[in-house]
Amino acid sequence: MKVIKWIDKYLEEILLALLLIGIAAIMVIQVAARYVFNNSLTWSDELARFMLVWSCFLSTSFCIKKHISISIDQLQNAFPGRIPTVFKMVSYAIICVYSIIMIPYSWTYLQLTVKSGAVSSALLLPMYYIQSAPFVGFILMTIRSIEAFIDELNYLRSGHTTEEGDRHK
Repeated sequence: MKVIKWIDKYLEEILLALLLIGIAAIMVIQVAARYVFNNSLTWSDELARFMLVWSCFLSTSFCIKKHISISIDQLQNAFPGRIPTVFKMVSYAIICVYSIIMIPYSWTYLQLTVKSGAVSSALLLPMYYIQSAPFVGFILMTIRSIEAFIDELNYLRSGHTTEEGDRHK
């Protein structure tokens, strides 16, 4: 049970950190190879791009989990009491519905990629490694949006009012 809680707490953070470190290292190696050794690597751009795709889909669930996102708070903060919390709940519900709708589409897309047997041009990796990012990302977004909705619901039931978003920091 501790392992599951640990994974729930740190999964996206660790994967995103590893991907960011990997992208930075690959780009440093590519720059050094190109300008110091006058030899461009064929695989580096492709691998960095694939890592970026994965980080984009993982970062969405991370941001939902941490209750951080780019949003326009002026309207929601203009309302008193519990109304901003209700706005957040509606937002998480919309994200959840959208993610649930996208899961079957991303699964179909992944299955088509598996059936095609396509491989990447430089690394010769099966493309389903890359095309599984949307599927995994939408599943994680669904889970995290349900968790965030429940967090907001519990906060609403506790009788508190939203104070400039301080409770999630």
